[in-house]
Amino acid sequence: MNNTGKVDFGTTCCCIARVSTSQQDYDAQTNALHAKAASLGLTVIKDIETKESGFRSLDKKEGFNELVEFMKANNCRIVICTELSRLSRKKFLLEQIKQWFIENRIQLIVIDINFTLFNNLGGVDMAADIVFSVHASIAESEMQTKAKRLKRGRDELVKAGYSLGGKTTFGYTRKKNAVKVKGKERSIMEINEQEADQIRTIYDWYLNGIGGDVSRCSITQIQKECIARGFAKYLHSKRNVNKALKNELYTGHVITHNIQKNPEFWNYGDNNAPKYLKSSSEITVPQIISRGLFDAVQAKMSGATTRQYDKSTKHFTLLSKLIRCPKCGSYYLGEYRKRKDGLFQYYYRCQNHKSHGASELSMKYLDYAIWTFCKLHFTKFSEYIRSFPELHSSEVIKQRIENIKGRKDTLVEEQKKLTDRFLLVQKMTGMGTETFIKEAERLKKMINECDNAISDEEMKLSEVLQVEAMQQVRAKTISFVESSKHRMRVYIYQVVKEIVPVYSDSIYTVLRVDLKNDVMGIYNCEIPDEENNGLPRNRYIIINKRDNHRPQIRYIAAPCWFDENERLFHLSTVVSGTLENVFNDIEEEYFKEMSFKPLSIYQDDKPNAGFLLDNSVQSKIQKSIKQNSDVSSDTTTLVAKKDI
Repeated sequence: MNNTGKVDFGTTCCCIARVSTSQQDYDAQTNALHAKAASLGLTVIKDIETKESGFRSLDKKEGFNELVEFMKANNCRIVICTELSRLSRKKFLLEQIKQWFIENRIQLIVIDINFTLFNNLGGVDMAADIVFSVHASIAESEMQTKAKRLKRGRDELVKAGYSLGGKTTFGYTRKKNAVKVKGKERSIMEINEQEADQIRTIYDWYLNGIGGDVSRCSITQIQKECIARGFAKYLHSKRNVNKALKNELYTGHVITHNIQKNPEFWNYGDNNAPKYLKSSSEITVPQIISRGLFDAVQAKMSGATTRQYDKSTKHFTLLSKLIRCPKCGSYYLGEYRKRKDGLFQYYYRCQNHKSHGASELSMKYLDYAIWTFCKLHFTKFSEYIRSFPELHSSEVIKQRIENIKGRKDTLVEEQKKLTDRFLLVQKMTGMGTETFIKEAERLKKMINECDNAISDEEMKLSEVLQVEAMQQVRAKTISFVESSKHRMRVYIYQVVKEIVPVYSDSIYTVLRVDLKNDVMGIYNCEIPDEENNGLPRNRYIIINKRDNHRPQIRYIAAPCWFDENERLFHLSTVVSGTLENVFNDIEEEYFKEMSFKPLSIYQDDKPNAGFLLDNSVQSKIQKSIKQNSDVSSDTTTLVAKKDI
């Protein structure tokens, strides 16, 4: 204390300045600080200047920690700053800093509010304490208001269709807007038509199958087809295909719900703050796909498996995922029984048959009946065989092969780089083996997939070249389609929604066939619903199995319903017919005949042995058969259930 009674803090001072970003400078603050020191007759012996956030915790504030060290080492007891926010923007941190000044008897001078911490008598009066607290609250509130204002402005721009940075979504490109928006040049999102067409294609494939083949609609199959067709490299990854199929942005409007790291915890060291923050943004961009298409794909993805057929890759049944059990609602599965003479018998039977005793249905009879029934829709069938999706020209297939080989070359190059990198790491550190093996196996698997795809395409090419050499358009002939289960199945799935065996005994089988919504009437007496007298549309097939070699097959050519208990077909309010009447209708007034002709697809048809049973299980079954005297001597049964 000097002769006037005032507390003397000395004639030297330290000035502290802070900016938040590297683009800012300290000149304005430093000039103001030096001018204030001069007006007070003080000598500046230290300028502390830092570029750091005002939200950092006390232990991470480089400027304040430097100040503390300097004040301890030097006889300096006055600190000047332009405003409280230069010390911190957090109120509770400013209170801690104030307490440090008080405990160490260091005077704090804040220029913009004309504030001094200690009064002339060396104390901190209530008025100074209140002023400090109020302006500390203002410093924190200003930044919060600014942050909200910035987020609101950003959200408005994004909602209006402007792009504010980050990766460009596949299917779009960024273009500078000709007019400045809010004082700055902004980018807008435009559709990249080539990429957008590929996005639309994979959405269609996932819903309807590649080329209309509903058995080929998985993420893996789509990824392989993208490679074969030379689509953008982005879609050569299963992860990216899956990501694209879930990207709501393609509908043109999306509300995103994000979880972001809270900078107060991660960057500013506030351990009491939450680690993550939830936020949402409304984004508008040009539309690539319709909302209905997107929702349909999401519904399919959120359901069970997208696999439509049997899991066996070497064998499948023609009516998988179509025959529905009327008792329990489960699907019928394909069964193969190997007789003593080595030949196979083929059946469909409910997978839960042991619980309710559902009868088995001959695969040959059902497959032929349904196939012939589907061909009755002549217009749709003619359209199908004229534009058969699997058969391309030789030039198209050659290009597909080149695309896959290009992908393989890229993977081989990655494999070489991986090996070189591994050898270098091994030499330097002796570590990294596990990671290398995992990555090497992944690349090897992908290269093998390319080899298999090339082999498949080369087989197609061989077939097409034969067709072209013979100058035949086999894809336009029924015989060509009927020579392949795969080709027949593709068409059946375009027509039939579900098959229900509503009645079956040792002689008759009655099938109710539900058609797809977009399949028009296929009979010569199709009648509008309102004129059907309440009867459902004609959709029944009846099989007479008295003659195992040449069964009789008929379908209903009039609106009707089948009474399962009475075994009667009600064709109108006054006309009914028994199962026997079906095959006694010589003039085919109501019941039309479909002549039976065995299909050639069963000639070499047999279950995939590897899929049936592994060796250990087979040996156990054979041992059990030998020990069981009840097993018939003329037949050995091996049941291959096609797991749907």
